[in-house]
Amino acid sequence: MSLRFGVSQSGKFIKSIVLNVKKATLEFEKDIMEVGKEAHRFMIDFIASKTTTSVINLRNSTPLVQAIDFVNLSDVYGVGWGVGTIAKLEEDSYHFELIGKGGKHPNAGGFVPGQFEGDGVFVYAPYSGTGIVISTNAVIEPMNYVANTQQFVESRIKQIANKYERKVRVQ
Repeated sequence: MSLRFGVSQSGKFIKSIVLNVKKATLEFEKDIMEVGKEAHRFMIDFIASKTTTSVINLRNSTPLVQAIDFVNLSDVYGVGWGVGTIAKLEEDSYHFELIGKGGKHPNAGGFVPGQFEGDGVFVYAPYSGTGIVISTNAVIEPMNYVANTQQFVESRIKQIANKYERKVRVQ
């Protein structure tokens, strides 16, 4: 998304107008970076709040939440950020796409080490000596955490654009 600014002030010295635009630009950039941090928190909270309707609850049995990082891309793009590094997700939570988009469990028919804890959540524990056998019909319901986060970001950016429309007319 790109924004273009047009000056709609009259009766002011050019220098004053330029200073107002620069100030608004710095505030806008700060707000956009804050949206990145909000998106990071939103995605983590969204995943943590969801449970699957399949054989096991993957909420805590995957390091997905820990694998989602906030990436500051300002040095590359001027102002920018990312949520989740694909290489880190592939290394730390290889089934992040399956959880997001849904599909057949990759270990269907196989043994998964771990145990049930607290509220019945299965927690993956590779050397526990206990575990479960995943049903061959096990299907992971799609969580759509990427699409939901994208909707959140788009909504927040529209709010911010409206905020600055009052300060500097957005064209």
